[in-house]
Amino acid sequence: MAEDDNLVLRLLREIRDKQAEDSLRLVRLERQFEELKESAIMAVGWAGHAVQVVGNRGERFDLLRDQIEAPRRRVTDLEAHR
Repeated sequence: MAEDDNLVLRLLREIRDKQAEDSLRLVRLERQFEELKESAIMAVGWAGHAVQVVGNRGERFDLLRDQIEAPRRRVTDLEAHR
């Protein structure tokens, strides 16, 4: 019976050691997952910001183009009525 107890105790120790190893591995994986999640959120945020900046620059370009075209049209109209 003592041999059976030793076998059971040895198996329980091995299981406990394996669980400790698995727990450490799980903690590392959770940390890596959190870092990846934060990186993905940041990347999406930067991409959204870039889209907004490009859109704003496009709007400003359109405004500048319209401001330049208005005097040109006025000059053309004035020259046509001479």
